[in-house]
Amino acid sequence: MGAVLASGDLPAWGVVAPAARCRANRRFAPGDGGAPNAVTQEGHSEMRERIIGVWRLLAVEARDPEGRVVPSEYGPCPMGTAQFGPERMMAALGDGRPPAAGESRHWVTYTGLWQVEGEVLRTRVDGAHPADRIGIGSDQVRECRFEGARLVLRPPPRRVRGTLQQLELTWEKLA
Repeated sequence: MGAVLASGDLPAWGVVAPAARCRANRRFAPGDGGAPNAVTQEGHSEMRERIIGVWRLLAVEARDPEGRVVPSEYGPCPMGTAQFGPERMMAALGDGRPPAAGESRHWVTYTGLWQVEGEVLRTRVDGAHPADRIGIGSDQVRECRFEGARLVLRPPPRRVRGTLQQLELTWEKLA
């Protein structure tokens, strides 16, 4: 298991938006009423407080439209970390297996301002890789719920290798 991060520390794998995008994102400063802002949300403080912290990905389950479990692009050994501060979050996740010769493994990372609205977690992305998959300025929307102490996130369905997949990602809080 990796080192647990102290509050305010940022993992080295964070992605920073180019300078032009950083200037453009200034209009989304906390408290300005523009982009999602976890600090100004009312009525969702309990869910928000439970989410703030450092999380480790435990499992990714993918299902096809008929509800059958199908292989996820994160592979049989997914790994990931997410850190939620009072206003910003960052996450990196991917297939934890070493690549075979001539093969690459799927992984993504993104960061931005976040908010909770009911059972929906929304992040306004201001840095991401791969940028062609997670667009800068886009909203990453996840249904969220707790199962005991574990956080379960469910992104919208998307097509992977020709099959529509619905993912559920289960996270364990480290700090």
